[in-house]
Amino acid sequence: MGIPCRHAVAAITKAVEDPVNYVHSYYNKQTYMRCYDHGISPINGKNMWPKTNDPDILPPQYKRGPGRPKKLRRREPDDGNGPRWRRSYTTHRCNKCFAYGHNSRTCKLPKPKECATTTTVDVVPTQASQTIAPKKKGMLKVGFVFDFSIFVALFLLCMFFFMDLVAGL
Repeated sequence: MGIPCRHAVAAITKAVEDPVNYVHSYYNKQTYMRCYDHGISPINGKNMWPKTNDPDILPPQYKRGPGRPKKLRRREPDDGNGPRWRRSYTTHRCNKCFAYGHNSRTCKLPKPKECATTTTVDVVPTQASQTIAPKKKGMLKVGFVFDFSIFVALFLLCMFFFMDLVAGL
């Protein structure tokens, strides 16, 4: 027995009883007054303390625990949960399917197949000092080759499209 916890108080209240009846008599005011009814005389100072032959009591040695020390202070139970600054009202967005709720690492879509457009090209030496070494074969990734003439053609096509669009307005 002792002082009931809040869960016990909730159960006692639900049973339509008084929680004070479940507190031990040690916590009553009458018990406290009987305990401290007689006078307690103070001692004048350390020089009036009784002498003993026992060794001095020292504080325990400090032993550092394993691992990294805690960054945040230890919070009280009613202080709140977790760190104070937290991103709220945000969701993850996948970079593969652009859906919310997961990221690209946990996406259920199959992985895209790797581009198999790699070809081997002989590396040709450009300086006279490099002609002694044997020719090396290297991998050259062939991607989209963007020629300047294609760029000019696309630019003119877009320009004519916008001119027709403006003229139609």
